[in-house]
Amino acid sequence: LGLFLACDSFTSQYQTALYRKHGCNQYQLMLGGNLAGMAFTLVAALPKAGEVWEEICTILDGAVAIRVLILALLGASGQLFIYYTIREFGGVVFAWIMTARKLMSVVVSILWFGHGLSWTKAGCIGLVFGVMISQTVGKKKT
Repeated sequence: LGLFLACDSFTSQYQTALYRKHGCNQYQLMLGGNLAGMAFTLVAALPKAGEVWEEICTILDGAVAIRVLILALLGASGQLFIYYTIREFGGVVFAWIMTARKLMSVVVSILWFGHGLSWTKAGCIGLVFGVMISQTVGKKKT
């Protein structure tokens, strides 16, 4: 979890720096990120090439291929929104948006799927929302 939080906060700040320093646009960042991700995946998949080929053949089946295509299109459109938000509003605003999204996902999961809600979970959710609200109210007063 700590590694995720460190990488998550670093990424949006680094993308903001790339926008400012090098004048990159969201399409260039998206292309670079996806090419790096593809290279990393290729290197990781090479030792299991036979198994990967079997999975590719399964994905190319008609019904699965349509679902994979829809998932890819939704993922790409999500990336466009992410890069646009970072370019227009900066990494800090994006981090707040993602924190709110993750918290809402937890709340919906608790309500929709009937997951348990301990006092600790409720306290943490309340604390994070409280900090976000106080930060927003504090900025409006200044």
